[in-house]
This record gives sequence, C-alpha cells and structure tokens, in this order.
Amino acid sequence: MKINHDPEVYQSCEAAFLEAMGRSIKVCIDQSEIGTAAEREALFMTLLAVVASRCSGFAIGSTVLSGSSAYPVMGYARDDDGVVYFGKGSRLHELVAPLAAALAGVAPKVFVIDGFQFSTLDGFFDEISRKLIPGAQWGRNLDAFNDILGGGFGTPEEGFVLRWTNSARSRETLGYPETVRCLDLKLQKCHPANREDVARALEMAKSGVGPTVFDWLVDIIGDHGAGGKQAVCNVRLILQ
Repeated sequence: MKINHDPEVYQSCEAAFLEAMGRSIKVCIDQSEIGTAAEREALFMTLLAVVASRCSGFAIGSTVLSGSSAYPVMGYARDDDGVVYFGKGSRLHELVAPLAAALAGVAPKVFVIDGFQFSTLDGFFDEISRKLIPGAQWGRNLDAFNDILGGGFGTPEEGFVLRWTNSARSRETLGYPETVRCLDLKLQKCHPANREDVARALEMAKSGVGPTVFDWLVDIIGDHGAGGKQAVCNVRLILQ
C-alpha cells in the first residue's frame, strides 16, 4: 500500500474529518433541544474544540486534556533525515473557529410524512419516495428502506429529522391486518430456509400478537438514531 507523505494532502484529510465530526456533533446537540439556541451553539463550540484539541495533541489553556502530557493522535512530522513520524500532532484546533462559524445556524433538515396519505406498507414506501428521495429508484422493501436512512439516495449524510404526522392513524392502518397481508406475501416468496420463521410470525400476527408493520418501521428508523446500532446516521423520528 502506498502511503502519501504530502503534508497538504494529510491536512486536507484532517480538515474533512473535523468537518464530518463537527456536523455529527451539531446534529446531536440540535436534536437534544437542550437549553436555548445560544447555549446549544456554545456547547457545540466547546465539544468541537475538545475533539480537535485532543486529536491534535494541543493543550487548551494551561490544562492538558489527557492528564500529564498532550495526547497527539493525528498529524505527523519529519526529522532532519526525512523520516516520517505519525501521531506527532496536527493543527486541527486552529480550524475550530472557522468551522463553527460555517456551521452556525445549520439545523438538521426535516422531512414530513403524513399518515393520512397511506394505509399499507406499499403506500408508506410511496410516501417515502415522494418526500425523502423524489425521483430515486430503490428496492421498495424494508432492507432498502434501511439503506435509505443510511444515506446515499439523496438524504442528508449528516442526518435529518423524520416527522411522522397522524402517526396514530398509521399505527392502526399498519396494524395486524396489514401485517398478516405482508407476512402472507413474504411466506410465498421467501427462501425455504426462512419459511418456518415467517410462518410462525404470520400465525402470531393472526392472533394479534407480536410486532406490526408500524412497529417494524419505527424500529428500523429508531436503529438509525440515538441509542441505535446505526446511530451515526443521526436520524431522529418524531411521532405526532
């Protein structure tokens, strides 16, 4: 593997890292709705400074972040013989102020889906197509919906808010009758190795037991938000 020792290339990668990290931090803080807007901006600035300073090995004020000495993780330096030493610190802390200014006031994008616009899983997929990724082609199944939430189909890579209005109606229309219908179709098409599990879920749904289509969707979305396995996607669900 070829290693690029060009300082400008390395520094541009560091800057891209800090920007991506900064956007993620800002989305999380904005979604928390803690305090006033000014207090959230101050918290964002503080956390961004801590991250940048820790990575660059730069001590804020007279206090060294890692205890007794700076803790450089990123950056590199050359000695007089041209030998490269990685982990010698960077100048990321100098980019905090301009990056914070660039991101000031940037709020996560909000997408709104309306429970009165659909009553089936296919209808939900239609609503997602219209509101989140108009014009994009996708698989129109639960796995593909999971992929959409992770980005790459036109949704903001830094995360977004999904506001589901009239969700109480969706909880009803995407309840057990729709779940039975979907599982019945899945049973007809699934791999033989999965038929037993699908058949068991179908019988449970017929008895009004277990997760519904509505639950499936909420769980998938929730997995991309705070506490989920894919929380890095920064997707926040608001049920109204």
